[in-house]
Amino acid sequence: MPGSTQEKRSPSPMERVLRVTTRLVVRFPIFTLLVCLGLAAAAVWHTQQHLQFKTSRADLIDPHTEYHQRWLNYTREFGDVTEDMVVVVEGPDATSIQRAIDDLGPRVEKESRLFKNVLYKINLSHLRAKALQYSTPEQLQMILTQLDELSPLLRKFELLTLKGFLREMRHALERGQGQPAEIVAKMTEPLLAQMALLVSSLDQFTRNRPGHYESPWQGLGGGDLSQMSTAFQDRYLMNTKGSMGFLKVQPTAASSDFNGTSPAIARIRELIGEAGRRHPQVKIGLTGIPVLESDEMRDSQTAMFYASVLSFVGVAILMFLGFQGLRYPLVGSVVLLVGMAWSFGFTTIAIGHLNILSVSFAAMLIGIGIDYSTVYLLRYLEVRHEGLGAADALVETASSAGAGIWTAAISSALAFFCAMLTDFAGVAELGVIAGAGILICTVAAFVVLPAILVLVDRRQEISQLPQPMESRGLRWLISKYPAGVIGVCGIAIVGVSTFGLNVKYDYNLLNLQSQGLESVEVQSRIFEQSDSSLLFAVSLAESPQQVLELKRKFEALPTVHHVEELAAILPRNPIDDTQLLAQAVHAELSYLPARPPAPRDVAPQSIGEELEAVERALSAVPSPTAAKIRKTVDGFLDHFEALNGREQGQILRDYQARLSTDLLTRLKGLEAVSGIEPVGPADLSPTLVGRFLSPNGKWLLQIYPASQIWDIEPLRKFIADVRSVDPEATGTPLQTYEASRAIKSSYETIGLYALVAVCVLLMIDFRNLLDCVLALLPPLAGAGLMFGLLALLKIDLNPANLIVLPLVIGLGVDGGVHVVHDYRLKRGLYAPSASVINAIIVNATTTMVGFGSMMIAAHRGLYSLGLVLTIGVGTCLLVAVLLVPAILTVVSRWREGAVAAPVPAVEIEPITLPAGFFPEEPPAVVTFPPPHTSLADVNQRAA
Repeated sequence: MPGSTQEKRSPSPMERVLRVTTRLVVRFPIFTLLVCLGLAAAAVWHTQQHLQFKTSRADLIDPHTEYHQRWLNYTREFGDVTEDMVVVVEGPDATSIQRAIDDLGPRVEKESRLFKNVLYKINLSHLRAKALQYSTPEQLQMILTQLDELSPLLRKFELLTLKGFLREMRHALERGQGQPAEIVAKMTEPLLAQMALLVSSLDQFTRNRPGHYESPWQGLGGGDLSQMSTAFQDRYLMNTKGSMGFLKVQPTAASSDFNGTSPAIARIRELIGEAGRRHPQVKIGLTGIPVLESDEMRDSQTAMFYASVLSFVGVAILMFLGFQGLRYPLVGSVVLLVGMAWSFGFTTIAIGHLNILSVSFAAMLIGIGIDYSTVYLLRYLEVRHEGLGAADALVETASSAGAGIWTAAISSALAFFCAMLTDFAGVAELGVIAGAGILICTVAAFVVLPAILVLVDRRQEISQLPQPMESRGLRWLISKYPAGVIGVCGIAIVGVSTFGLNVKYDYNLLNLQSQGLESVEVQSRIFEQSDSSLLFAVSLAESPQQVLELKRKFEALPTVHHVEELAAILPRNPIDDTQLLAQAVHAELSYLPARPPAPRDVAPQSIGEELEAVERALSAVPSPTAAKIRKTVDGFLDHFEALNGREQGQILRDYQARLSTDLLTRLKGLEAVSGIEPVGPADLSPTLVGRFLSPNGKWLLQIYPASQIWDIEPLRKFIADVRSVDPEATGTPLQTYEASRAIKSSYETIGLYALVAVCVLLMIDFRNLLDCVLALLPPLAGAGLMFGLLALLKIDLNPANLIVLPLVIGLGVDGGVHVVHDYRLKRGLYAPSASVINAIIVNATTTMVGFGSMMIAAHRGLYSLGLVLTIGVGTCLLVAVLLVPAILTVVSRWREGAVAAPVPAVEIEPITLPAGFFPEEPPAVVTFPPPHTSLADVNQRAA
């Protein structure tokens, strides 16, 4: 190079390969471009035809991990497990809510193409006919005993008369006389209770006519068994306050693109809007895990589109400013597009799909992939201005700047490739795709870029080439005051970095969502008004009995609010204990007549005589109940005797008719619930059963937390409690917990592996420990500055922005590598080259624009990702263009042994100093020597 005293050295193998490659490209530029553009077109076509999209968070997890194996076992049992979309209906009363749900539910059920497993009320009508099977064996035995006593009536119901009933009870009392007291008490107590009911009923009917009848059969069937059918009414899904009703529905299989479940969500929102207009008195909202994820993906996708556009425009503007024209930014953009097309083709062939993490690599590659073309272009223009033609300048650029570019590219790619060493599949795939994309864009910079440049610049005069910015002031400051720059930078880095220990990590995924989303607000209201959650753990059991035992243990935990399962709807007692008794009851009731006998006349005198006989029998029973019954009988007889004969006969006739009708009605009611077919899941709706019972007979429990578990501490306690009962439990909260820990651990591991890998690469490249340390200074010191600023600005790390750990290593080292390579190419006192400083600044700012464009997103996860990465790249930039060149300047002086060396050379225009600036000297023109001037040259000129 002109003016350079650089010692001749033999080119490295990489330089020789780059020289040969560039000569071939320069010799056959059109053929090269045709091949490259053809490959790009083929890659775009192959990508469009074959690239798939995986929208499930489960696709991010390594299927071989223990916790994910449990989830996969669950999905194998229950098929394609899809979380519920939850329609929430809020209203002033339960009736309004139920009316709106009954209107909306059937409309959702009709659209089976989009929805499945629609559940808004539990239909128990099929269980009413078998309600008796919910009785305990003791209750069934008591009913059977009572029916045995009524056996003659069951077979010939007209035998039931008031007089006969009184006589039978009196005979039973008389048979107990003469027995020991304890036996008498045991025999007579139920009898006295029945007699008290009958006498009281007859007395009230006589005194409170017309129509006042109190049943004396209340004890029949254990008291309330005849009313059991009322317990099997339809149950709506509502909170305990009755202020919220719920409709749960699952979307059908998601599409294979990032729309995922969006068609189902869009349609149900339309149905909700229509229902809301028909029922203005209620408020209807939509939430649920699929809705939260869809809203997140929709916001992310929209934001990434606008961010990519903004990033591309911003990078182009910065390139225009950096190159002082449009020609070379456009050339660099073409190279970037070709590299991205190749990268998508590689992704389609090697991976076959994008996930919700790797979908962001396009925007990342816009900011990163242009960097290597930028360095190449700036070095090319610098060489052209030294007098070389286009072809020779391209060969010289590849030789002098190629090693640094490739070292930086491989360092960045290695940082991403280290993701392959983690167990988190989503991060590993992102690492492969982004790392390969960087290398592919670098290949494009050394193949496509020289082919274009040799064509567009072949007849370009040097005077017509743009003169890129040279950062003269910055380079002058570093060269004149290197120690001061080192001191200020060191104090700032140490001072700010100390705060980095206070930076926090936020596990809460809701904090990544856009503010004001309906699905997030509705989810919060659900918890406030019902203490319920969208998230629940899952446990599998082998039998209904095990379900109930697990439920008892889970609900005893302090972190569990309630457990939902199917077994509680089924009879608690084993069928072997109740079936024979239920069949016997059903057989006894099969003799009942279709209707009660016709009313018959009753002789008042015979009833009076029978009641007097009952009084005498009661007087022999030493019981307060017997005394009370005698008093009631006395009162009845006194009142009854005051009536005339016609009234007495009418009263007794009516009462006897009511008595027999009442008994038959109750027995008929008992018969109606005495079905003998065993109760089973087939008696319930398939929608309900499918949620809780697998085709293989596994029973499911859904365990709901007692507090919000989006934050890590409540989640950790909830999971620890659940696993204390069932170590094999799984579910969305457990998946989220393990995945959050895995992604945090993965990024930390990647950062460590990336640092080690980059160190090894730099040692291989530089073969000098000091150069290696200095090249690593930007990512290390820049990371310290970044974490300190995050703590000071109260910006938390989270699952979205934690990727900054490997990125800071991979991207931050680029600047250090370029400065160290620039230093190693020179001899004598070091002054940073204009092309290197300009390239670092342009590269870093374009990367910052690429990442910073994400800050336009309403999605807080993307916003934080853009903000943190912009801060990280910015801090690495400051270290790379200030601290590292200043240290190398001091090192070069120390190596030259200059105790009081003059200020090293800086490439700036001559400066005319005014007369009298130096005492007793005429006006002078002081010209700084060229950049490659050695210390010996400076001393010679001074002499």
